[in-house]
Amino acid sequence: MSDTHSGDAAVIDRMISAMTQAGDGAHLELLLAVKRREIAFAMLLRGEVPPMGALKRSGKPTIVLIGDDDYRTSGPTGWAGLRPLMRWARFGLVHAAGADVATYRHALRLVRRERRLVMVETAASAHTAWRVLFNAFRVPADLIYPEHGIHPTMAPHDEG
Repeated sequence: MSDTHSGDAAVIDRMISAMTQAGDGAHLELLLAVKRREIAFAMLLRGEVPPMGALKRSGKPTIVLIGDDDYRTSGPTGWAGLRPLMRWARFGLVHAAGADVATYRHALRLVRRERRLVMVETAASAHTAWRVLFNAFRVPADLIYPEHGIHPTMAPHDEG
């Protein structure tokens, strides 16, 4: 898991700088809250299992971000260790639309209220599968759909 729970301030500053330069104001909202020590933030990468011990020890409101909108969208079936993560979660946010600042501010409001938030960034094609997973674990979740019904809207870059 790529995380900033006990994040090195220099690492967080570099991430903030990179996101600012890239014009990524949405994710910047989360990192600024981490820098202010308001929340803990962890990003779950494909193939990794959530470190439940670290999540349970976190004394701060914590967001776990699952990035399922990487052109390998799989829905929940492509992610290991979701069962304990869903039992840990108090609220979910399924974000099946392009990144925007308002959504990430909403995530910050949710995590401050609920303390344990699992946020899924996914493609529109997988939002129903994620909703079903949250429902199966009786985790309430907000669902954000793409304005025009499709996300992501660009084809992945062909390296070949």
